[in-house]
Amino acid sequence: MKIMTNKNRCVICEGTIFQFLFSHHHGWSVQKCKTCEMVQVMPRPSAMEVSALYANDDRHFDPYREQIAVHRAYFHTKIAEIVASWQSDAVLHRKRRRLLDVGCAMGVLLEEAKKSGFIAEGIDMSKASVKTCVKKGFRVVHGSLTTLSLNKKYDVVTAFEVIEHELNPRKMMESIHTHLSAGGVVIVTTPGHESWYRKLMGRQWVGYTHPEHLNFFDEETLKHLMHEVGFHNVFVKKDIARPFPLSFAFRRASDYFPAFRFVLEPLSIIAKHFDIQNPINPWGCIEVIAVK
Repeated sequence: MKIMTNKNRCVICEGTIFQFLFSHHHGWSVQKCKTCEMVQVMPRPSAMEVSALYANDDRHFDPYREQIAVHRAYFHTKIAEIVASWQSDAVLHRKRRRLLDVGCAMGVLLEEAKKSGFIAEGIDMSKASVKTCVKKGFRVVHGSLTTLSLNKKYDVVTAFEVIEHELNPRKMMESIHTHLSAGGVVIVTTPGHESWYRKLMGRQWVGYTHPEHLNFFDEETLKHLMHEVGFHNVFVKKDIARPFPLSFAFRRASDYFPAFRFVLEPLSIIAKHFDIQNPINPWGCIEVIAVK
């Protein structure tokens, strides 16, 4: 076991003693904080290095566009859950409820939120995302909450699979806390580091294979961060499954297990001829819901 002391500090507890796990992309490394057990890329890359990962950001959305109906069904369910879970809360009974989606991608969640009566706005690091959402009529800002202030309060802030990308996830959650109204709700999802997907796939796990992923949370470290920032009523659970077609599951599996591509790709072609759904949570995502 290799123990290292870094000049950078843990993104949650600011500890400086880490256990080296393995080499990551770009010569970076994945390490575990010896104080709070948060797994993260350490030493931290520079903001310029992270920004460079999004230079050709439009291509990141090709798989997303391919399964847009799947994501629409998922976000429809998530918005319904938000409304149902907090229906007794006076905040969500205001006539003009505001929702901010951090990392709004193609604006699917914004569309579903608007259908449920929210004034839905977004923010995203991707210029392609911002352009798409603006064309749909939404107010969306290019950038990050860690560097921008939107000068308004929101009743709900969502961040679906965003926090793992953040150079400073603690600052991100502090910014969300600042932008929430008193009693406002935050919903965050991220690939779960303790999921069986990660344990089965090892270094081929999707959380590791994306070079933009810098933080690898489990339920305890995510809960720890939320309490550190000042949220209460913190509840962490496994995220719900998404209704992916079986053909898509086989095709994506062939990407992550290339040694079995000769079997998985033909299965994907065969399955495409049948309308069979395969509800899965392919990233082993976890979800936290908390209140300001």
